[in-house]
Amino acid sequence: MLIFAFSSQKLVPITHFNVLANVVQLTLYEAKGRGKPSYRDVLLGALPLSHIYGVVVISHLSMYRGDSIIVLPRFDMEQVLSCTQKFRINTLCLVPPIIVNMIKQPDLLARYDLTSVTTVISGAGPLGPETVKGLAKYYPTWVLRQAYGLTESAACICHTSAHDPWIGSSGSILPGVQVKLLDQNGDEITACDKPGELLCKSPSIVSGYLHNETATQETFMNAEDGHWLRTGDVGLFSKAPSGNEHVLIVDRVKDLIKVKVAPIP
Repeated sequence: MLIFAFSSQKLVPITHFNVLANVVQLTLYEAKGRGKPSYRDVLLGALPLSHIYGVVVISHLSMYRGDSIIVLPRFDMEQVLSCTQKFRINTLCLVPPIIVNMIKQPDLLARYDLTSVTTVISGAGPLGPETVKGLAKYYPTWVLRQAYGLTESAACICHTSAHDPWIGSSGSILPGVQVKLLDQNGDEITACDKPGELLCKSPSIVSGYLHNETATQETFMNAEDGHWLRTGDVGLFSKAPSGNEHVLIVDRVKDLIKVKVAPIP
């Protein structure tokens, strides 16, 4: 079976291998931040499970690790807060507009017991430093973890580990993922803090677009060293205070991804 998703009006065939590869990558990457192997999380499942974020991070990854998922039919702020209190949810999987909305309603959030929450995962769009600081003002113990990926990479390229958060960063590169930056001349950038177009190679990356050879050739590059995805995004490598290398996305030149499940043609 294949999952078909739309990215900028192009149909992306995502295989089970792509999804499971990213599940294994994320499991290995997050092992240190989760602590003991016996740890089990309680996760909020209020985002669309047809979006690549929901497919991989919420559905498959959590079930693979034995976590519990509190699935809601749609996102409703009061219902989310009520369920967080009732089911003692530990991890909130959110997107930036929801986090901004939470910051604007501190009185509403204060009516609920959210002491079970330890982590907020943000994906599917950039999260500004002011938003991060705004959330930390009300909930300083919550660890905010950002991730970066595309539908074509199914899903994560880099992610923030619970033991190494850094404001403004999209985290570090996952195991099995290779990332390189190219300047405007197509030359590879090897220095830190110098931006360039981000290319990545991973077993989770799809082979191309369905019935669209032109778009496939524009976005995917088959070189001697493998199959690379041109993300169209501008990023840079930088050293966090911890000394670990992080990826920062400084510009997004592609449209936001619209995803849905489509039948196999």
